[in-house]
Amino acid sequence: MTRTPAPNPDQPVRAVSVVSTGTVDIRPQHVRSTGTPALWWLMTTRRWTGPRPINVYVIERHDGLVLFDTGQDRASVTGPGYFPRSGLTGLIYRRLARFEIAPDQTLTARLAAIGYDIADVHTAVLSHLHTDHIGGLDSDMVLKPGMIIMAEPNPITADGMFGIFLGHTYIITDTGREIVDDFPLEIAVAG
Repeated sequence: MTRTPAPNPDQPVRAVSVVSTGTVDIRPQHVRSTGTPALWWLMTTRRWTGPRPINVYVIERHDGLVLFDTGQDRASVTGPGYFPRSGLTGLIYRRLARFEIAPDQTLTARLAAIGYDIADVHTAVLSHLHTDHIGGLDSDMVLKPGMIIMAEPNPITADGMFGIFLGHTYIITDTGREIVDDFPLEIAVAG
């Protein structure tokens, strides 16, 4: 039997791991701009990059887990209504990215594979509000009282499902969410 060390507040970060919630192929111009207008290359290019991992960084602290990004939701490849399918918006989404996410690549499954439980997550730090960075919030995570969500200010993505988190730090409460704008990142991640 392995003995788990007692929580040590003097050692706020116990381990850092990386898990992948699938892969995504994107257009080469996403990686390196050619100077061509985005709508032009999006509609005319036939090339894709190779698969790129959709990573989640898992920070184990003495008091639970902090995630940097939450990966992609598996429903984006299994649910017919996840992304728009028709019209100009549907065409743009189909040409923008191709996701591959196996049943064992959900955030919950990937955390379990390295010995963690999704229930131990108390903070999610979101680099930006694209679906391959916030999808785990929707698919796997129960936004529970006391959980902290942090998102960078980015007005371009304000119309997304998680636009409510735009540029603020939130603490999830029993009745919804409470904005805590002055909550410093250092406390959530490094102690």
